[in-house]
Amino acid sequence: MKFLQRLLFLILVLLPVIDQLYKFEENSPAVMIRAGAFVLMCLMMLFQLFHHNTTKVHPIIKRITLLMIYMAVVTVIADGGFQSAYTYIRVCFAFVGFILVYYLTRNSVLDEKVFVVFFFAVILIHGVLSYMNIGYRLEGQRGLSIADNMGYTLVTLFSGIMFFTKKKYAFFITIFIIATGVLISGKRGAILVLVLAAIPLIKYIFTSYTRSGFRKVFIILLVIIAGSVALYLFGDYFDASLGRFDKLQEDGGSGRNDMYLLYLNNFWSSDTPYIIFGHGLYGGLWSTGHRYAFVHLLAHNDWLQILFDFGIIGAVIYLLIFSSIYRTIRQHRHFKDDSYYMLVIAFIVWGIKSMLSSTFLMTPNTIYLYMTVAYAIGKMEIACQQVVLPLYPTYTIQK
Repeated sequence: MKFLQRLLFLILVLLPVIDQLYKFEENSPAVMIRAGAFVLMCLMMLFQLFHHNTTKVHPIIKRITLLMIYMAVVTVIADGGFQSAYTYIRVCFAFVGFILVYYLTRNSVLDEKVFVVFFFAVILIHGVLSYMNIGYRLEGQRGLSIADNMGYTLVTLFSGIMFFTKKKYAFFITIFIIATGVLISGKRGAILVLVLAAIPLIKYIFTSYTRSGFRKVFIILLVIIAGSVALYLFGDYFDASLGRFDKLQEDGGSGRNDMYLLYLNNFWSSDTPYIIFGHGLYGGLWSTGHRYAFVHLLAHNDWLQILFDFGIIGAVIYLLIFSSIYRTIRQHRHFKDDSYYMLVIAFIVWGIKSMLSSTFLMTPNTIYLYMTVAYAIGKMEIACQQVVLPLYPTYTIQK
């Protein structure tokens, strides 16, 4: 079992690099490797289900499972063909990863020190190095004004910073790496997500690391020095990146205003059954007549995408998933440990990113965000000897 864990996490660590080396299309190595990881995760999840007592689980697991089943039914009925089935597996890849990490964490199978810390440390390193390579290539070929989607990848990893809280140097170094990478990426949505997600992180830092006046002064000086170094090294990138905010009104959020209106108009003009149950996976692309313009005609908004593709029912289930996370945060607000702050940061990243970009169909790195949420929830359950959730009176967490 430990060998399979190591193999799976090694694959997940290498996925960002693999996705950059090979185009993510039919029969490419990236697809084959991701398919292998998906099968491996399913087998490991089945083993956890049958080997451990799993009669009581967090409501979010039930709702994610319900969403996957509902998506499968709608996709089959809509008969979207190979592309829809293929993308359905991509979406489920992230959700299955969520459920697997939850069970591994809750059953104390996942070795935090060996697997989780190493996994996220390597992911951060690969993410930053990959971003830097793309940045230098853009600088040499197309100029500094080009935005880079790696900013969204790095901000997706932001909640993983909480894995390094016991290693102060690693903790602050990873903050510097991710913050700098997002700020120079030029992605306005990623920068906004970073700023909002940094609020609970700053609160955690000043609560945990600044119990004396000297430490507060030291942290402030450290931030000033780190900012000065970043400006010195990446000043041109910062200018080009922040300059894109001046064009926000002009370009309508890179055309998002037009995309949102297009999806909303097509949704409300649909027949009642489609409004309730949806058009099926990729229904939004099919309805616009741009079935081959995959990235550009996605809604770039989880809620609109799910509303159109899976109707009001799908959107309600997705909302219930967020409701589960929010209620978990509320119920554990008096136990503000590392897992609590990890979940808060991940919830902010997931929530804002779902409205400004996408986590649902743009799935290559979504699994890393899902894993931090699943891990935090699992650790909270272990930490609480017995917690009764108000809305789920039969649901108890046992150590």
